[in-house]
Amino acid sequence: MSNPLFDNVTLKTKRLIVRPFRPADARQLHSVLSQPNVMKYLPEDVMSLEEVCELIDWLQTCYAENRCDNIQKWTLAIVWNKTSQVIGWCGLGKLDFNPRETELFYGLSEAYWGKGIAAEACRAVIEYAFSSLGLTRIVAVVDPDNRQSQRVIEKLGMRPEKRVSDLAEEFRHYEGFLCYSIAQEQGL
Repeated sequence: MSNPLFDNVTLKTKRLIVRPFRPADARQLHSVLSQPNVMKYLPEDVMSLEEVCELIDWLQTCYAENRCDNIQKWTLAIVWNKTSQVIGWCGLGKLDFNPRETELFYGLSEAYWGKGIAAEACRAVIEYAFSSLGLTRIVAVVDPDNRQSQRVIEKLGMRPEKRVSDLAEEFRHYEGFLCYSIAQEQGL
């Protein structure tokens, strides 16, 4: 079953194409997910190629099951226009420790850090979420030690809300993280 709002989307920016993952992306995504510095602040460990293939299969299932009022996981490939290389990911999903919130997330190959690429891709996703999916609020959580990611979030116009605390044991990884948000009326 196809869901055109989630599985047939191609967002184009000046330097990027942001689109759903395909099985053929597995090796390129694996090269990003196998970089220890990329995974440093994430709850997941470095993944094997087999795990990346399984992840892409699962993401494709999510594309079909996502609904505007119930986005499970909508993870998109960030593709560098000049080379057609997958250089990262970004997307939206339920916030692990508060599923009533829709979270923005992203990751980028270390070779592309510091060039405004993460913000460029995320801005396209936020604009699409507000204009086409009908979302009115998006949050992002970031480890306070991850200053680069905080700068990306702030560049997007997201405002700090609180420091995450008092979480259930299964979500302790997020304890002390900073929570930011943006509402549709704020604009980008």
